[in-house]
Amino acid sequence: MRGLVAGADRWRHTAAAAASEAPGTSTTEEAPLLLRYEALVPGQLVKRYKRFLGDVLLDGDGSSGGNAPAAAAAAAPAQSTQAAVTVVHVPNTGPMTGLLDALPAPALLSVSTDPKRKYAHTLEWLCPAGQGSWVGTHSAKANAMVRAMLEQRLLGGHLPPYDRIQAEVKYGADGKSRVDFVLHSGPDGAASSSAALTGSKQAKRRRGAKGGGEDRPQQGGRIALFPDTVSERAQKHVRELTAVAAGGGDAALLFLVQRDDCTAFAPCHQKDPVYGRLVRQAAAAGVRVLPGRPWPCTPSMAGAPASKRTKINGGSTMWEHHVGPTYTVTGLQLTDHTMSVPLDHTGATPGTVDIFFRELVHRNKKDEKGLGYLLFLQGGPGFEAARPTELSGWVKQASNYFRIILLDQRGTGRSTAVTPDSLVRRGSPAEQAAYLKFFRADSIVRDAELIRRAVVPQSGPSAGRWSILGQSFGGFCAATYLSLAPEGLVEVLMTGGIPPGIDQPCSAEDVYRRTFRRCLAQNKKFYQRFPMDVERVQRIVKFLAAQPNSCVTTPMGNRLTPRSFQLVGLQALGFSHGFERLHYLLESAWDGDHISHKFMKDFDSWMAWDTNPLYALLHEAIYCQGAASNWAAHLIRESEFAFDFDAVAQAQAGQPVMFTGEMVFPWMFEDFKELAKLREAAELLAADADWPALYDVGKLQQNTVPVAAATYYEDMFVDFDLAQGTAAHIQGIRQWITNEYLHCGIREAGITILERLLNIARGGVLLR
Repeated sequence: MRGLVAGADRWRHTAAAAASEAPGTSTTEEAPLLLRYEALVPGQLVKRYKRFLGDVLLDGDGSSGGNAPAAAAAAAPAQSTQAAVTVVHVPNTGPMTGLLDALPAPALLSVSTDPKRKYAHTLEWLCPAGQGSWVGTHSAKANAMVRAMLEQRLLGGHLPPYDRIQAEVKYGADGKSRVDFVLHSGPDGAASSSAALTGSKQAKRRRGAKGGGEDRPQQGGRIALFPDTVSERAQKHVRELTAVAAGGGDAALLFLVQRDDCTAFAPCHQKDPVYGRLVRQAAAAGVRVLPGRPWPCTPSMAGAPASKRTKINGGSTMWEHHVGPTYTVTGLQLTDHTMSVPLDHTGATPGTVDIFFRELVHRNKKDEKGLGYLLFLQGGPGFEAARPTELSGWVKQASNYFRIILLDQRGTGRSTAVTPDSLVRRGSPAEQAAYLKFFRADSIVRDAELIRRAVVPQSGPSAGRWSILGQSFGGFCAATYLSLAPEGLVEVLMTGGIPPGIDQPCSAEDVYRRTFRRCLAQNKKFYQRFPMDVERVQRIVKFLAAQPNSCVTTPMGNRLTPRSFQLVGLQALGFSHGFERLHYLLESAWDGDHISHKFMKDFDSWMAWDTNPLYALLHEAIYCQGAASNWAAHLIRESEFAFDFDAVAQAQAGQPVMFTGEMVFPWMFEDFKELAKLREAAELLAADADWPALYDVGKLQQNTVPVAAATYYEDMFVDFDLAQGTAAHIQGIRQWITNEYLHCGIREAGITILERLLNIARGGVLLR
């Protein structure tokens, strides 16, 4: 069983430190971030009075201390003359038994800059004389830490799988009680049987050798006891959880011990024998009493260097956060981060993946504390974030307001990359397909939530939340974020990214039926711009059709066939300057009477399946929630558009050959060398109907997060009409609808678009 420990002004979950260790000294391993402070100030608690007040002698000026070792507080003299007595808030309703026996005692305090606060300092931690361990005194912080444990799935197999966490839910026979957390699972959002109630106080500590009866831990250990006085409220909660279990529900009782020097936990029968009896009865009735040993915690104020690596273990999951090098490009300071996260955030499947993200800040604003945080979710699926080379475009505008997080979504870039060879090494096609199911938007959003909790300070201007900007598939992820974790969001901006058919089991057929039509329209525009290319394309198609097996082999070993040649439309027809790129590709097609080496090499470079196979493998799955795609694009093409997209027939008839767009076809896993390795896995994914929900329509209809979307009327990839159907389900969404840009407007006019969306989201553009 692991415990909780803090590092660099944050609470972390790890193996408990030895009681003799001072806070801030290294343990064998560190662990997940549960709570983060901007700074903790050391001092000496002189006395507590009027229940919620205390007198403290602050070390130094008491204004900061985020980089000072907490051990310095423990080592400070019992009587300090460095400062006058400061009155502080003591957020604890209990008697704090055993903590106030020998004062003054070292203390750690948080500092508020709110001018409305009567007392700026709050007592967070106390190191009682002679005990050698820090004890958390802020009882209200327990739920925040348990929330983090639940979000990070640190309780492993102790709880059933769950998709959503709901806090402070009314329950009980009289409807006046509140359970701390209700865990939900399933596409309909129905509550799972699990309700977790935290009991987290300053537990009394006793030597195991002196413990009596049911309070006895292992010989020589220390026991944490709760409560330290009669608590009728705690008794009531246990009775109600017992009733849940007795009625066939699933209930849990978790004790979070805010100290690290205990090896066991038990109800304190001496102080409240009724509570002790009720806990035993609850366990017998089926209430999960978690865990058998305590989850202890302690703070560390040791400053973390940029290269610090934090290993995190908990339950059946393991992750680590590594802050890498900081460096500069023109106008920007960049910091690399990596984090190891659960492969399966429900905890049902073991394993981890690495996530890479890059933090950007304007060089002239790197020391500003008032900046918000903006997560950028790029298009895809299956493509990494852009690599910035200078301060320009939308990043230039965003850097005026935010620190920017560029995320390599799982499976891409420097995150644990999914490649054809890495998938083959995973085993059979069935094993490959099972692994790939963890790389959709729901997993990406849960990765983002772990990142948010790790990097966005609770004491910052957005109180631990961040804004997100989703482009294309990134907008789909943003809608999933609004469904799964809206509490982490300040505002949502979407560009060409309102997902279609969020209330359907699979919207893929509707999507392709409409995007094929849009693709035909874009082809006609291309040939109007470059009529000389009609004959060029026909000549290429006829040449390929006349070759053995209707193909030539490219330098990468791919089969260039009439149908695979049509795929270049994906890169050309729906983007600014795409027509021009396609025109220049075609004019270099010939070397005498043969297809040129340059053309074939360029074709290979336009087809990124060997480096980014997730796009081909999961493109149709992004539209699935409880139904199979069954190669929807291929089905619609063959049943409704076979004549329009028959390249050979059109070329031989002297008609313009149509290029395809954002579609994936089963024969691509024959024509492309690297994809051929994954053909069987792709077939399994196309036939799979067991896809979890990506959207919670009910929650979106009750949305309170500001949402602003740039919707492109002639978007070839995200159909306008289908986007409007989804927008009708998102409460409060405001759209800027324009035909001035194609799908890549954020790349073409990023400064204009970002500023417009921020003004819309923040009320600067009024409804009219």
